[in-house]
Amino acid sequence: MLRDGGRRCSHWWREVMRIRDGGSGVSGRWFRENISKKVGDGMDTLFWTDSWVGGVPLAVRFRRLYDLSVNKNCLVEKMFAFGVEEGGEAWQWRRRLWDREDELVRECRLLLTDVFKCFDC
Repeated sequence: MLRDGGRRCSHWWREVMRIRDGGSGVSGRWFRENISKKVGDGMDTLFWTDSWVGGVPLAVRFRRLYDLSVNKNCLVEKMFAFGVEEGGEAWQWRRRLWDREDELVRECRLLLTDVFKCFDC
């Protein structure tokens, strides 16, 4: 997530923030569609709220799971360390999941399959 640095940030950064917000005649949509985040080792990427897999934050794509998650502010690296496989400790919920929500977890895990392989290397 890009954060505004306030008056103390550089002129360049303020311009980037203005473009992100739709200023300078460039729509904010353009910015989101053309800027992406690379995960790397996962130590600087939030699992649920950064757009790091599939072009949409997992919190948006799997809103119900995000709402129920205990690990809302967890980094990708930590979630994988906890275990994102079936039965892994990364999947901690505020309450027991319903069948439809269990299906969403399976769908999310399937989306992460290729990422699992990279972290296993």
